[in-house]
Amino acid sequence: MPVTVLVPDVPDEVVEILKSRASANGMSLNAYLREMLSQEAAIPERPTATET
Repeated sequence: MPVTVLVPDVPDEVVEILKSRASANGMSLNAYLREMLSQEAAIPERPTATET
């Protein structure tokens, strides 16, 4: 089930950059961030130093 993720205290300049990138890709900010999070989650985890 989808959930809402809130990220407080994101600097205005970061938000503006992300909005600009989203717009350049024909996406809303929400869609752009959702895509970024999905791509990050798809990257396989690497073992940490304690797991090797």
